[in-house]
Amino acid sequence: MTSTCPRCGCSTPGDTARFCESCGAPVGQEEVHGDSLLGRVLGGRYQVVSKVGSGGMGRVYLAEDLLGGREAALKVLNQTFASNNKIRTRFRMEAESLFNLSHPHIVEFLGYLEDEAGLPCLFMEFIRGRTVRQTIEDEGPMDTERLLDVSCQVLSGLHYLHTLPVPMVHRDVKPDNISFVGGQSVKLIDFGIAKAPGKIGLTVAGSAVGTYEYMAPEQVEGSADLTPACDQYSMGVTLYYMACGRVPFEQTTEAGYEVLSAHKSEEPPCPLRWAPNLPDFLRTGMLRALAKSPEERFPSCFQFRRYLETAGAEGGA
Repeated sequence: MTSTCPRCGCSTPGDTARFCESCGAPVGQEEVHGDSLLGRVLGGRYQVVSKVGSGGMGRVYLAEDLLGGREAALKVLNQTFASNNKIRTRFRMEAESLFNLSHPHIVEFLGYLEDEAGLPCLFMEFIRGRTVRQTIEDEGPMDTERLLDVSCQVLSGLHYLHTLPVPMVHRDVKPDNISFVGGQSVKLIDFGIAKAPGKIGLTVAGSAVGTYEYMAPEQVEGSADLTPACDQYSMGVTLYYMACGRVPFEQTTEAGYEVLSAHKSEEPPCPLRWAPNLPDFLRTGMLRALAKSPEERFPSCFQFRRYLETAGAEGGA
């Protein structure tokens, strides 16, 4: 049995370990705290059924909505973060900013509460469909028609986020965070590090936050005020992965310095090397989204989508 470090996400062997072997953060009490949620009814409505995942900052459970009769995903902060008043307050503020989101290609947010011990609990739509990554791992790279369909749906959701009255940047667009919801429809999920440009978030300025292989150069630099162009770059990497079955820059070491450096200074390999039948407009659009400078990418995700929808005839200005 292993314990998951709430600070760095590394696994520490043994169910009695008290400190992470990697970074020294306290561990070992998270699972006990988490198990106490199983079977509970939170907010007089959501019964916690099972634990389905965990990460560096929190855990995810399957819950049943006793009033609505639907499944819900419950996200909670790990105890180390939940006991920090500043982080808990920021988590609540960011959670509340998600409730008014309503788009067919964005996961639905259902509610927020704090239990009697002050544990922050965020409820959202539970999606059982496979992610884009799982689909490609099982079936291989997507054909052009399916790739364009999925990409245009995600870009539609991103444009919605980017043009809200208070715009929001997702900051972690990747195949793992795009999930099929019956048939060919997809939804963008996991808003754990999303934030409005210029607003205070759960992250620290100057630190790179995201998934290394999908991070824009400005994200690698730890910019405190990322723009929608950051999501567009990540979508460009995702498009590359869907077409080629691999990302342009692969992480080969645990620290990931090589992939972070490549995002900043190396040109992506030509996707035709792995996808020789890729249409020229798709190759050109993909590489434009992967431009090092945000100003050299598409003006918006709306225009990126129009470019793909019209096979390069529109949206490229």
